[in-house]
Amino acid sequence: MASPIAGHWYSEHENSLQREIEGLRKDILAVRRKNVCAAVVPHAGYRYSGRVAAGVYQRVEARGFQRILVLGPSHYCALRNKISIPDASHYKTPLGLINADRNFIARLRKLSFVTCETAAHVSEHSDQIQLPLIQVMLGVHVPVVCMVCGQFDSKNILNAADQLQALLDEKTLLVVSSDFTHYGESYGFVPFNQEVQRNIEVLDRSIFEMFVRKDVQGFLKKLNDTGSTVCGRDPLALLLAMLPEDADVKQIAYETSGYLLHEDKNSVSYIGAIVTGTWR
Repeated sequence: MASPIAGHWYSEHENSLQREIEGLRKDILAVRRKNVCAAVVPHAGYRYSGRVAAGVYQRVEARGFQRILVLGPSHYCALRNKISIPDASHYKTPLGLINADRNFIARLRKLSFVTCETAAHVSEHSDQIQLPLIQVMLGVHVPVVCMVCGQFDSKNILNAADQLQALLDEKTLLVVSSDFTHYGESYGFVPFNQEVQRNIEVLDRSIFEMFVRKDVQGFLKKLNDTGSTVCGRDPLALLLAMLPEDADVKQIAYETSGYLLHEDKNSVSYIGAIVTGTWR
């Protein structure tokens, strides 16, 4: 499967893309953690959320993993109570090929909510934006599974989490791809118009607090009560519902496009986090 976003979301040229990603992690001093089981990584263009993403990947010790699952939301295709996995033996980026974990995909396809919807992968960036970062920053040739998550109701999301968690083990790294609050008229979300960046951060931190508490119901209620436009609502809820008992969630970095561009009219938030613990 060739990347549908090369030449659009990032350079289609190997050397340019390699330099861009190397630049993202410049001056990031971080100790790699050996017991990371999951990560929350933003999926905007690298100029916006790349440094936050780099801060996450730089803290993951990937040696020992047998597969990396990348779970992102569907932005362009309706997938009611479904997760779509492309029918591919490998994924191709300008940096080369990544093998798909076909044996694990075969196990996933036995789950009632897993499908293959071609339309979900034609333009989707939420999973594909992570692949070059994984290639450069994790530095391992580990098979990957790209998964595009649709829109779940609360009952089905808990059932899906139970079934998916049963397949995870200590050799699996789960990367959940999501941005956080989308603020502005173009996103249909303008709950305040004073001290915009401060209020956005307060909102984002109150949402992320549900991860620290491992409270999936609190997370869904917070989004419903505030109307906050978190595009990865469903992948994040799945992760929350699957967190192992010993999970420890830590925020690594935070940024907003509004702060980077010095404007308050529109802003998208980026949170990076790692989860330490063991899938059982």
